Amino acid sequence: MAGKKGKKPFFKRVWFWIVLVVVIMIGGSLGSEETAEDAEDSTESEQVSSEEIGDSEANTEESEKKSNDEEENVNASEQSDEAEESMTTSQKNAVAEAENYLEFSAFSKQGLIDQLSSDYGSGYPQEDAEFAVSQLEVDWNEQAVDSAESYLDMSAFSEQGLKQQLTSEAGEQFTEEQAQYAIDQLDFGNNGESENASSGDSNGSGESMSMSQKNAVEEAESYLEFSAFSKQGLIDQLSSDAGSGYPQEDAEFAVNQLDVDWKEQAVKDAENYLETMSFSRDRLIQQLSSDSGSGFTREQAEYAVNEVGL
Repeated sequence: MAGKKGKKPFFKRVWFWIVLVVVIMIGGSLGSEETAEDAEDSTESEQVSSEEIGDSEANTEESEKKSNDEEENVNASEQSDEAEESMTTSQKNAVAEAENYLEFSAFSKQGLIDQLSSDYGSGYPQEDAEFAVSQLEVDWNEQAVDSAESYLDMSAFSEQGLKQQLTSEAGEQFTEEQAQYAIDQLDFGNNGESENASSGDSNGSGESMSMSQKNAVEEAESYLEFSAFSKQGLIDQLSSDAGSGYPQEDAEFAVNQLDVDWKEQAVKDAENYLETMSFSRDRLIQQLSSDSGSGFTREQAEYAVNEVGL
């Protein structure tokens, strides 16, 4: 048996080392995966914790804000209740009636006080009317705008005429500032859509008209429905402070848009004069043609006198 080879120890065999390397690699891989999973779990845990803290803080802030809002609402309600409880019956009724007035019409502050306190209005004592109006939350500028628009729905006004109507004691009694605010909102000087207005003269025919010009045209037409005018007399009526108060250029523009037979206007004016007093031919011609009279041309005045038989 001397020639028989002995077996190698197992640690000297190739397969042993191959198996050992594989086992080590598998063990390292498993350890790495566990470490990565542990790290990932730790990160997720930290993120969840951070989100929970953030949500908690946000909820706390929202809760505090809600609590403060509720407290403010309660305080405001309590103050309102206290104020209402301190009012007399007359004051409560005056407040309610003031609110009703504003639902149906526009008022200035002074106009609403007058409406509440006057005999032709509600007849409250002056102090109760003033108290009631002071309790209201009203934008008087917007009231002036509403009032101005109401006037313009009913009639034509120049900027000056509308401002006077809004501010005068016989009008609405808004302040100068409130009236000017309203007029500024209406854009009297801005052009509107183009309108093809008929024109006795070609000036401005078919041009885009401003609100002031449109109103001047409407008011000129209204004047002619009730009285006879010469061309110059109508311009003066539209532009003078004692008349409608339009700017001179708007008054001239408006009259130029009208299709008017000025000779026939002179005839009507002559007839009106003769209904009130007697005139000689020359005196009637002078009355019709003078600057202090009707302002017709000499030709128009003579035509009218001939038509009435003088």
